[in-house]
Amino acid sequence: MDSPGGSSRRSNKRPDNPTEVEIVVIGLGPGGEAAAGTLAEAGVNVVGIEASLVGGECPYWGCIPSKMMIRAGNALAEAGRVQGLAGGAFNSPPLLMLSGIGPANHLSETGVQPVVDLPGVGSNLQDRYEVSVVTRHEDNFTLAADCTFGQTDDDPCEDRWREGDRLTPYTSNGVVAGLKHRSAGSDRPDLFVFGSPARFEGYQPGFESLAVEQRNYFTWAILKGYSRNRTGTVRLGSTDPTEPPDINFRYFNDGEVDEGAQADLDAIREGVQVARTINGQADRADLLDGDLGQETFPRAEQQDPATLDTFIKKEAWGHHTSCTNPMGPAGDPTAVVDANFRVHGVDRLRIVDASVFP
Repeated sequence: MDSPGGSSRRSNKRPDNPTEVEIVVIGLGPGGEAAAGTLAEAGVNVVGIEASLVGGECPYWGCIPSKMMIRAGNALAEAGRVQGLAGGAFNSPPLLMLSGIGPANHLSETGVQPVVDLPGVGSNLQDRYEVSVVTRHEDNFTLAADCTFGQTDDDPCEDRWREGDRLTPYTSNGVVAGLKHRSAGSDRPDLFVFGSPARFEGYQPGFESLAVEQRNYFTWAILKGYSRNRTGTVRLGSTDPTEPPDINFRYFNDGEVDEGAQADLDAIREGVQVARTINGQADRADLLDGDLGQETFPRAEQQDPATLDTFIKKEAWGHHTSCTNPMGPAGDPTAVVDANFRVHGVDRLRIVDASVFP
């Protein structure tokens, strides 16, 4: 990787022939070889495959082979090729920082020699918020009554799907209803409320089994888009590339008084009430033959705003992380890449993942 040695020069050279793309595929065994084959069929020149992990095991819980990525990057740099970094919102910032590209103060404190001071690397971590409202009914829902969801070799729902039945639940992602809602104070629809005959209280260990163990649960999931939270960070926890980074989402601004965090919280609480209103209307219309159901998550007695806020802060989750290497012009001190994904101040390096969203 060529860098300007810490100077303020902003140089981003284009490849001599921008129509030629070369990619190093870093795989975890046969998956890497399969990916290489797919890319080759699409006309992409695959210049190398690294298909084994250091020591044969995942370096850390994220199973991202960081040392291999650095090794492959060095090989490309020596050959004078353009490098494309695609480690994702969690892994691209640490790889940059381990290479000396990032907030100079943080790098120095961690023991990494700063090469290019880009304060925006690992900042601006963003995600959506989600919570759910779960109701237990007396009777099972018939929609998926005989589905085993892969738990047995003989699955009637899978059989019907393979025979072309388009009414089986396996033709969808399980969502049977959804609506957009604009919360108070928002200038656009910022809530998506969607329902499924399953029990889903968040991504906890074993959530996939819990969701379908019993067939008498219904879940409304509330997704808060356009969240105001931009204060999360990804930082180095160590100079060892196989160690996980330090990730702090700073959900709801970590409890500090903040207008944006409060607006997010108010909107999600409103979304919970939307789901409860739908359930109440279904009960009054007798859509479930008198089976009124019992709210189990949160509990029906959790009604006042303060109690619901505590529930939301404790239970909210997200899984659409982005924005930790934000795009912007060279004059923006928080920008990491330009509009062509080129890293400011570094030759022949682009970031091509969700971390570049501003």
